[in-house]
Amino acid sequence: MPRYRLRGQSLVEFTFIVIFLLILLGGIIDVGRALALYVRLADAAEEGAAYASVHPTDTAGIEARALAQTESSTAQVTVTFLTEPCAGHGVEVRVQDELPLIFPFTRWFWPQGRVTLHAQAIHTVLRPLCTGNP
Repeated sequence: MPRYRLRGQSLVEFTFIVIFLLILLGGIIDVGRALALYVRLADAAEEGAAYASVHPTDTAGIEARALAQTESSTAQVTVTFLTEPCAGHGVEVRVQDELPLIFPFTRWFWPQGRVTLHAQAIHTVLRPLCTGNP
């Protein structure tokens, strides 16, 4: 077999392998970014729920505390009291944010180019005491 045909075959094989590795690398980087964002959102939800367990009537403070942890300007915080905002009842803090995908290869799986992630935390309100309790 002539030598010039083998060189061309190697170039074609190299091209296919490089394309596959770039797709794999892009996916790994975007998944890593998504995991890092999810950890930040989970920490923010926990921080907001911890603040809400002591200051249940300060909804703006709960949201500000959670948003400070996300380090994002696009995050959204939702505070929900499971029954009443007083001692012994639950409070849920949900934090949501979108992650723009940076690698074009990853957009084959998510055509919109963004992934929405959310995390939630539920804590028990510690104070004030409920009215009617001894």
